[in-house]
Amino acid sequence: MQNQKTRFVMALSLVLSSLTGFAQMEVDVHGFVSQGFMGSTDYNFQSLETVDGTVNFNEMGINFSTAISDNLRAGVQLFSRDYGTVGNNSLVVDWAYGDYSFNDTIGLRVGRIKAAMGLYNETRDIDLVRTSILLPQSIYNETFRDIQSAMNGFEIYGMLPMNSVGDLLYKLQVGYTDVDSENSGVTARFAADGAVDISDVESHNTYVGSLTWLTPLSGLRVVGTASQFGFKGIGTSTLPAALGGSTVQSAYDLEEVHSGSLSAEYMTGDWIFNAEYAYSQVDIDVDFYNVPALGFSTTSAMEQSGGYLGSSYRINDLVEVGSYYSIFDNINDERLTKDLALSLRLDFTANWILKLEGHWINGGEDVYPANDNPGRSVSDGDDWYLFAAKTTMSF
Repeated sequence: MQNQKTRFVMALSLVLSSLTGFAQMEVDVHGFVSQGFMGSTDYNFQSLETVDGTVNFNEMGINFSTAISDNLRAGVQLFSRDYGTVGNNSLVVDWAYGDYSFNDTIGLRVGRIKAAMGLYNETRDIDLVRTSILLPQSIYNETFRDIQSAMNGFEIYGMLPMNSVGDLLYKLQVGYTDVDSENSGVTARFAADGAVDISDVESHNTYVGSLTWLTPLSGLRVVGTASQFGFKGIGTSTLPAALGGSTVQSAYDLEEVHSGSLSAEYMTGDWIFNAEYAYSQVDIDVDFYNVPALGFSTTSAMEQSGGYLGSSYRINDLVEVGSYYSIFDNINDERLTKDLALSLRLDFTANWILKLEGHWINGGEDVYPANDNPGRSVSDGDDWYLFAAKTTMSF
């Protein structure tokens, strides 16, 4: 925690000194704060104790940006969230980069950049741009948000005009994911699965490619993304009784996570329609280092896929409604998790909104055994329900 605070203070000092250095420039300052509630039947949802109802669900952030020249912009966002056992309101640099645009065809961003995965990964921190509280978990799992959201590295981007068939936007990103082992979703999930009690997380290189086709049909965009990343959780594990049941040093290494997705969004009038599908394959290597008279490792591969269909409708200036149906397929275990969500959004002002949301869930991918649940053996036939409320103010 101390290292986290030290990094934050250093980042804030750098921001303030940079803004002081550019005192003659106009600096845009924006921010947001949100507070939520979640409650559920039967099972706790992910890392939150939702059966009893919980308010350990909040987000806040502030960002600064400025145009240094006609072609160069710089900015930073400081961010904090609490999501059950994840985040714990630790302060992090969400994004921070310099952006130089040579022309419409090519530009370069360097620093901490948002990962261009799917339709909404780059904007998932901005609650005001969507109807739902939770994005479909088959694509945008909240527990893994800290490893999916951003990377430290660089991005080459641009737009390629294709005349009568629209425009093509491209992004190529290379970097690594900086994970806070103390407060991360990775740590929480590994501990919940009983794999490793993590004390440190090492990141492998991350590669992301994204193509967005802005079609000739106004309001329709189609996005394809591909990525490879990985990380190693280092800590301790408890061996099975057959191997002595002792606690040993171990590492849970997701050596290569290969993922691809195809997405589409159509905006027409007061309607938004969206659909996404993603597939991933993970190579896993688990090593045990100090097993008495025996050192060994196990390797395995895991396949997953997921997708959803969704829509939203703006009724008037105050009311917006939305829904999606999401399916996650844990292919190895032949286990499906289905989620039907209904959302209501109320815009009281341009800067203050309230959202209410209900989920019918069938299956147990979002049930973590270490979070006071009877186990992850939730069958495909088990139905349970989740309710969420969230209010956000922005400036």
